[in-house]
Amino acid sequence: MRTIFGFSLAAAVCVSSLGWAQERREERREERAVRREASLPAEHAVGSADQQIAALLFGCARNEVEISKFAQEKATSEEVRNFAAMMVKDHTPGMEKLQQLAGPLASAHAPGTPGAAVKKEEVREEVREVPREKARREPVAPRARVAVEERTTVQAHPASFDWVSVHNQIADQSLASTKAEFQKKSGAEFDRCFMGEQIMAHAKTLDELKVLRNYAGPELRKDIDETTAVATRHLAEAKKIAESLQGNAGERVSSKPKGE
Repeated sequence: MRTIFGFSLAAAVCVSSLGWAQERREERREERAVRREASLPAEHAVGSADQQIAALLFGCARNEVEISKFAQEKATSEEVRNFAAMMVKDHTPGMEKLQQLAGPLASAHAPGTPGAAVKKEEVREEVREVPREKARREPVAPRARVAVEERTTVQAHPASFDWVSVHNQIADQSLASTKAEFQKKSGAEFDRCFMGEQIMAHAKTLDELKVLRNYAGPELRKDIDETTAVATRHLAEAKKIAESLQGNAGERVSSKPKGE
């Protein structure tokens, strides 16, 4: 009798172990499938080095064109309006070329939205809801339940994130903030503020081009060299116009009657 009971108990334990092992294998297969699914947008979003560089430069060029279009309508000085028109004309072809090279990285996220890309070893909360829901619906052994709960835990702050997406959002925020500030200006004050912003923007762009060139491929490096030459010319012209506007402002002040 004891022998029969012992065999029965051993058989039950064996069956239970086999069932638990089978559940674990199924869970692992599900997890691998989820990870493969989650890794697809990450690989698509990262892109090559040239695509990432093009996406960053596209944001700069896009902002330059949009701000210059804004200045064309708001500026009072003909010299400033002409400069803004030159910016639109000179930067639009390069902007379009950068957008084509960057592909989806140039417009992967709407303004203000967080990046959606994750690395292969990182799985987003919404993707991992599938095994979690299944764990709630189907009863599992205690040890298996603990494993499922541990597997579906997602860190609140992942170790890394998509820098291209972050730079896209920075470009969006910068464009909105610059337009908001310019909306507060009018007349000669707007003209001077716009030209001052152009000096700083072109100086910053030249620094960025100098650094990014070190990481670009041969073809993109040629484009960066051409853009650097154009930006250098634009910077010199912006400084010249800004000095002219400051001189005109000084003349207007000094020409006022002493009693005023």
